[in-house]
Amino acid sequence: MIGLNLLSHFNLIYDYSRRRLIIEPNKRFKKPFEYDMSGIVMRKSNDGFREIKQIYDNSPASDASLQVGDKIVSINGRPSGEYDIFEIDSLFAQEGKTIHLIIRRGDKESEVFLKLRRLI
Repeated sequence: MIGLNLLSHFNLIYDYSRRRLIIEPNKRFKKPFEYDMSGIVMRKSNDGFREIKQIYDNSPASDASLQVGDKIVSINGRPSGEYDIFEIDSLFAQEGKTIHLIIRRGDKESEVFLKLRRLI
């Protein structure tokens, strides 16, 4: 995941003859590095949904009483399985945005709204 966001702020130069890597800031260097603001760590489950693997304390997810093992059926009206991880990362890194989730816990579904905020 480092290469997807953090390293995009640098130009990487491989000097194979000297076996070294040169890292130089690029035009994105001063752009803020945004990260997940929901407090949810998830994975794709066998049934095609996203499953909550971890919840960070004092986060929008913990405030909404989400739990490890909850299945995310949909995100903003779109089935969660249709999102790739990059889309979810981008969506959940927008401070102030409200995300609408349908959550399945056991055989019960519920609606949850997360207002994203910085966690650090």
